Amino acid sequence: MASLLPLLLMGWSCGDQPDAYSVTLPHFKADPGWNAIGVDFEIKAGSVVAIQNIPLGWTFTVADDADWHTKIKGICTARDAALPPDEMKRIVFQVRRNESEGAKFDISGTVNTTKAFDTGKQTAVTMQDFSLSGSQ
Repeated sequence: MASLLPLLLMGWSCGDQPDAYSVTLPHFKADPGWNAIGVDFEIKAGSVVAIQNIPLGWTFTVADDADWHTKIKGICTARDAALPPDEMKRIVFQVRRNESEGAKFDISGTVNTTKAFDTGKQTAVTMQDFSLSGSQ
C-alpha cells in the first residue's frame, strides 16, 4: 500500500498543470498583394509550449516570463519568404493557459505586412482574431 502513495500524489500534482491549446490566426486579412513579413504577439496568463509549421525563411523568438506573460516575435528573413494572408493560418502556437482570478488569458499584437518591401503596414490583431482548439 505504501508504494502506491507516491503514484497517487504524482497523479494529483499532474492534474494541476494548465491546459495546452493549439492557437492559430485563421482569418487574417491584408490588402490585395500585401504579404506578412513579421508578427509581434503578447500572451497574458499563458506560455508557449511549441510552434509548429514555422515557414521556411522565418525566425521566431519566444520570451516566456515567469509571471505567465509571453512575447512572440516572428520575422521573415528573405523576400521570397513573405507569407500571403491565407498562409498565416498554417502556423500553430501550442499555448498553455494559466488563468487566475486576477489574470485572464488574452492574445493580442500586430502582423507586419508589405507589398514591395519599400513600405509596410502594421495590422492589429486581438483575441477575436485567434482560434483556440483542443485541450491536450
